[in-house]
Amino acid sequence: MVLVEEESVKVLSASGASAGALLLTALGEFVASQHDYCFASDLIEILASVGIEEKSSRQAIFRAVGDGYLTSTKVGRRSQLMLTERAVNLLEVGRERIFSFQGERSGEKWLIVAHPNLSIDRQSRRRLATALRFYGMISPYPGLFVGTNHHFGDRVLEIFAEHAPDASAIITKANPSDVSGLAEMVAEMVDIDLLEKSYRQFIDRFVDFEFEQGYVGQVLLLVHEWRHFAMEDIELFDSLLPRGWIGRKGKEVFDHLYSKWRPLCPDLSSFA
Repeated sequence: MVLVEEESVKVLSASGASAGALLLTALGEFVASQHDYCFASDLIEILASVGIEEKSSRQAIFRAVGDGYLTSTKVGRRSQLMLTERAVNLLEVGRERIFSFQGERSGEKWLIVAHPNLSIDRQSRRRLATALRFYGMISPYPGLFVGTNHHFGDRVLEIFAEHAPDASAIITKANPSDVSGLAEMVAEMVDIDLLEKSYRQFIDRFVDFEFEQGYVGQVLLLVHEWRHFAMEDIELFDSLLPRGWIGRKGKEVFDHLYSKWRPLCPDLSSFA
């Protein structure tokens, strides 16, 4: 997890998540899904529901504006924030990934991307790897990314175009039986025991969860915690997972609680 530092002090919510990370979740859940705009006071109140102080929220918003995810204009004495096109696209595909994660898949096929001439700087390479990881893509060795969600092909090409526009990427899909040794190589890169422990902690935490700050805070924490699995779990083929994989139970808990809590959250117009 990336921690946002303020005056050498890590600014975290009561759940341990950073103000910046929670802001991104809040934008996707309460802004992009409703209006594409809000007032800064709306976001400050949403983040306050999970223990983020106003000063930390304002700094996170300021960074989001600087990074090109939000624009800010004055409406009277209030700051109105508008999602940029970049942010809308990011949050839309992110939301699709979060809510489809651990869902039904149509057959087992590898998504394989070869990039023999990836001549980009270290920071861009790291951003590329992080963006691809969100879609279940990992690199078993230099020059290759592989994943088990073959329907993400178009999105993976978009990510390469954004982070490595001059690189030539060759993308293909293949049946597991057609690529000898790849399944074993990828499985060795995934700590199944650690993943199982993380899912169990998620289930134990939320199955009887009651948050004193109300349903906005509950939904924000639920979605935020679940979206981390989209980074941690590349969704191995069922043939490589233990029988009765606990990730499916985690999905059931997430879907049940989200459908129960989300309708009880007020619209943005009710916040500030």
